[in-house]
Amino acid sequence: MVQGKVVAWDGTQFLAGLQAAATWLEQHVGEVNALNVFPVPDGDTGTNMHLTISAALKDVAPQAGAAAVAKQVERQALRGARGNSGVILSQIIRGFSEGVAGKDSIDAAGLASAFQKAAERAYKAVMKPTEGTILTVARVVGEYATAAAERVGDVSEVLDAAVEGANQAVADTPTQLKQLRDAGVVDAGGQGLAVILDGWRRWAHGEETVRTDGGAAITTVAFADIHSEDDFGYCTNFMIEGSAIPFDQVRAT
Repeated sequence: MVQGKVVAWDGTQFLAGLQAAATWLEQHVGEVNALNVFPVPDGDTGTNMHLTISAALKDVAPQAGAAAVAKQVERQALRGARGNSGVILSQIIRGFSEGVAGKDSIDAAGLASAFQKAAERAYKAVMKPTEGTILTVARVVGEYATAAAERVGDVSEVLDAAVEGANQAVADTPTQLKQLRDAGVVDAGGQGLAVILDGWRRWAHGEETVRTDGGAAITTVAFADIHSEDDFGYCTNFMIEGSAIPFDQVRAT
């Protein structure tokens, strides 16, 4: 936590905020899992997002520069991504890292720009982007943060706006996706992202990131028992590393 008006966060503060975000998500894994009906109702979105952000932050060394911290987190998020939601979260982290590249600290405008980059990278990472998902939430976060950065110079206030945008976007997801509307839930991945940002916001304002309420009421969802792809059994991910990789050509093959 940083007291008073905060112009910018350095690398050490940035890392502390991310660690608080991961802790807050851990407190909500079960609730996020219970929302999981799209794209497959397998009840693991919260778990996969938590495993991904935990891997991203494991043994990250505190550094003065925000960009250096972000690069460490980005690299580990990609390698530690779990499931569809984890892969998308890793791309959000990647975009955020690209947004703060070369910066020792993150100010209000820099935070807003990084959130926009995060959303752009996430959309590019998905073959068929679907609105009413974590992608929409990431985009709205960037929009709210950008609008706030034009009005205020306090980076914490920009984060407040980002959380407001995330919560509003999550609440709107059932109006955008029939599967959510039919199940009476909001999007699990979007909710997971909103929880992460709220944990970061709590750190910024000195609030607790350990719950004392025992967990909020959640909607019970009957998960599907799907056997249509039993012949394969595994979801396989490939990691391609290098420079000047023609991603459009790779996707087309």
